[in-house]
Amino acid sequence: MRLISVKDPAHPVIVGEYKIAQDDQSFCGSPADDPLTEQFTSYSSHNPTVLPDLAFDDWHSGGVQAIGIANPANPQQAGWFSPVPLASVATEDPALNRGPNKVTMWSYPIIRDGLIYVIDIRNGLYILRYTGPHAGEVADIHFLEGNTNLGDAVRLARGDN
Repeated sequence: MRLISVKDPAHPVIVGEYKIAQDDQSFCGSPADDPLTEQFTSYSSHNPTVLPDLAFDDWHSGGVQAIGIANPANPQQAGWFSPVPLASVATEDPALNRGPNKVTMWSYPIIRDGLIYVIDIRNGLYILRYTGPHAGEVADIHFLEGNTNLGDAVRLARGDN
């Protein structure tokens, strides 16, 4: 996940980057990076829901990452959740679940009345309460998800925290 400054919209600049261990070069070719993981598992940042100082990002097989972005040049993990996979399901996703990691977080995390709703397309719906740094930002949200300007999105865009 990259944080980009648009202070000068004609010249956007990458100012920070966050990644999980599986996205680091040292993971490539390691014992954990077996052929099934390499071919059928995604450790990709996917669909963030962003608050002023936090981003919640469904990271496919990397679970839900809570990322502190108060210092955009140095984003830090502020929390993390990954479900314990079900032993079996009726149908596995042929592209993302044939590897050993049976977690596939998908879509934008939805914050409603201070709770975070996330979907694992294999294992189900999870409702989470964030208690880490800047938890007050989450508690103050009536409705927010990263794919629309509904709910609190306009208020946050104006800077009305």
